[in-house]
Amino acid sequence: MAVLKEEQLEKISLEFDDDLLTFQHFANYPNLLPYIGKNFSKNEKRVLIIAESHYFPDDIFYKNISAEEFYDRKIKFDDIYFMFTRFELTRKKIHRIHKNLGKHINYSDIAYYNFFLRPESNKLSINIKPIDKEIANNAFKIIVEKLQPNKIIFVSKKSYDNLTIENKNNYKEKIFHCVHPNSIWWNKPMKKHGGKNGKDIFKSILEKWN
Repeated sequence: MAVLKEEQLEKISLEFDDDLLTFQHFANYPNLLPYIGKNFSKNEKRVLIIAESHYFPDDIFYKNISAEEFYDRKIKFDDIYFMFTRFELTRKKIHRIHKNLGKHINYSDIAYYNFFLRPESNKLSINIKPIDKEIANNAFKIIVEKLQPNKIIFVSKKSYDNLTIENKNNYKEKIFHCVHPNSIWWNKPMKKHGGKNGKDIFKSILEKWN
């Protein structure tokens, strides 16, 4: 597993790791463990944000391996920062999606991970295989059970659409969704939402508590 620097470790909580690592896919790829902010467990109102997937860089020779090969852990990966969720959220130069979200949240207070736990080729939306959906939904159940969030926000339509009916029904009071923060609709008004853009919807979800 890739190693975080001390200043990065100070930003996260490791208290749920032992429980989450009982899920075999996280044991195989601990880099994919959710990012959990240092103040997350202290909050009465816990927020879990779920995005889509990591991406293989163009120069990675094994980026075209099959989904089955990836999940079977047949290829041995070195320390891989391109699919290291906690590294992505704590490094100095974060991706645009995290910048856009970070304008409205404090990362120390929330938890975050990518729904699909297999990287896709760079800049392409994941081509979902049945095993992707199966692993993603099993991981979702475990993460929600262990972290006990009060609010679950999907910031990827593809991720939300591939959440099983069972999972949606079990957590229907907690689940919300909006457009991807890198989508043009994050800033562009949408007629079907009364002129609101994705950013407006995301902020209203954060502000609404029963």
